[in-house]
Amino acid sequence: MRKKFRRKKIIKEFKYFYSYRSSIVYGGESKEDGEYLKYFYIAKDVLIKILVNNNYLLCGSLQKIKEKIDDVKYS
Repeated sequence: MRKKFRRKKIIKEFKYFYSYRSSIVYGGESKEDGEYLKYFYIAKDVLIKILVNNNYLLCGSLQKIKEKIDDVKYS
């Protein structure tokens, strides 16, 4: 149960980071406070874990990676 809670928290934070990032890119907002950097590093860590994880290395496409992530996310 703890892992599921952690995954939900990471997903929520990643969505917040993405909306924050979008507001900067599309809205012209340019502040880079500690909150932005926190979410940036979470996103970076998630991407690195995906790129070096053997479960995802041989997927062959982004769609297959997404399907594997969804399987873990909803398990």
